Amino acid sequence: MNAQPSASAHGGQNPAYSTPKSTLFLKFSALTGLWGTRNFPPPNFLSAMANTKSAIKYIRKTETRSLRNRQVKTRLKTFAKKIDAASAAGDKDALAVAARDFISTLDKAGKNGLVHPNKIARHKARCAQLLAA
Repeated sequence: MNAQPSASAHGGQNPAYSTPKSTLFLKFSALTGLWGTRNFPPPNFLSAMANTKSAIKYIRKTETRSLRNRQVKTRLKTFAKKIDAASAAGDKDALAVAARDFISTLDKAGKNGLVHPNKIARHKARCAQLLAA
């Protein structure tokens, strides 16, 4: 007789080698399905996982910094759109004001390490080209 259980008797799988149907941990794709890809993870998702006071404080600091960084990056995108709109309209005065604001915001973001120095240089050069044209 065969000592191993028959695979055909259990739907084609040996139950000794199969994973249980319900697991405690969800896959990453399942988690993103719960909250959507843009909102994953939610702000309080990691709070329950922290075990020490310092870890909880670090999570709080990270959430604050992430929010601030997101605001600065959104502001940069807004100024870039203003430059595009001013250059498309051909308004030199509006372009000069928008370029000045954009470059100032870029420098501030670069000072905090939010934007790469090469990206700052590239955008400044493009602004200069638009102003010279």
